[in-house]
Amino acid sequence: MMRQLKLILLLLLLAACSSQAETVTVEPTAEPTPSGPPPLAERMLFVPEGFEIQIYGGLARSGASSMTFGPDGSLYVLTVDGQIYRLRDDAQDDHAADSRELIYTNEATVLEHAVGIAFGPDGALYISDKGRIVRMLDVDGDEVYDSIDPIVTDLPALLYPLHSNNGIAFGPDGKLYVGVGSSTDHGPIQQQREASILRMNPDGSELEVFATGFRNPYDLTFSPNGDLFTADNGPDQLDMTLRYIPPEELNHVRQGRNYGFPDAFGKLLPAGNTSEPPITEFFPSTVSSGLVYYSGAQFPPAFQNGVFVAQFGTGVPAMLDRGILQGHTVVFVPLQPTADGTFTGDFQLFLQFVPAWGRPIDVTVGPDGALYVLDYLTSEVFRVTYTLGS
Repeated sequence: MMRQLKLILLLLLLAACSSQAETVTVEPTAEPTPSGPPPLAERMLFVPEGFEIQIYGGLARSGASSMTFGPDGSLYVLTVDGQIYRLRDDAQDDHAADSRELIYTNEATVLEHAVGIAFGPDGALYISDKGRIVRMLDVDGDEVYDSIDPIVTDLPALLYPLHSNNGIAFGPDGKLYVGVGSSTDHGPIQQQREASILRMNPDGSELEVFATGFRNPYDLTFSPNGDLFTADNGPDQLDMTLRYIPPEELNHVRQGRNYGFPDAFGKLLPAGNTSEPPITEFFPSTVSSGLVYYSGAQFPPAFQNGVFVAQFGTGVPAMLDRGILQGHTVVFVPLQPTADGTFTGDFQLFLQFVPAWGRPIDVTVGPDGALYVLDYLTSEVFRVTYTLGS
């Protein structure tokens, strides 16, 4: 990710409104104010035939970084400056959030650059922030988190702009996985645990490198069969050692394998390079962010058993200077098993946002089988369902 996105991030964080600790009512279908975003139909360029999209809820501020559904069926949304919200659909008749609760207020800036959220097998909430993985604690039992317990510290963080320990996910083995970005744009490797996927016990013990060779794996997702997937961002900078902007990637992550960074990008591997090629290449500078494996039954077969990827959108000066805009989309990669134990598949457009009004940063699947899309600019959550023939 790049200097311009860093500036955008800083401005949005400075402008973010202060949040209230009490429950507030949200109106997901209310018309926006004149200073806010236009109606949803004016922000969306493409939705596949048969699908319907609606606003599920939002935070009334900018800077949301990731989300997940909790054991209670509520949607938990994390902001990059460390606030945690819970969106509840109490009525469950309009499939939209009826209330929004601030369940952790980061007044003392305890959390910094918070970009990963997940519930553990025991129902505990975990957060990935600058250089750490922490377990959130509700000491007094009032459903508001009031303390944190770091389980891992001193991970490589922000040594290159916006590269840190990123999204987290629990695997079927009960262990916690986290992607860690690189300390440089395109090499060399300088830190022991950078540019990798790490694995640990829920208490942070037995921390180990699971796989290597990733520039900036923003998020992780598991299939029901236990296969692990991540998307990887491509380099930003041009110089005499890298004279083109390489494609971004979707990778099937297997233990002990290397996925190329900083020596190889995409499927075109240099002579003698034995790193793992990606499942598919994405367009350069799409800023592939959150992703989720879809195994539900609400969508038709063509959109099942594959990975949805939120692509934040172009920000590399080398692209912008040439008027090239990529991303601002959600894409779908259908997966077909191969004889050597991995997958093949190519991406297809699923949602296309107007660039000025859409920076999708995360996607997840709800208990209802719908796809939920989180927008960074507005912190709105969109709910996508298949309605043809229903």
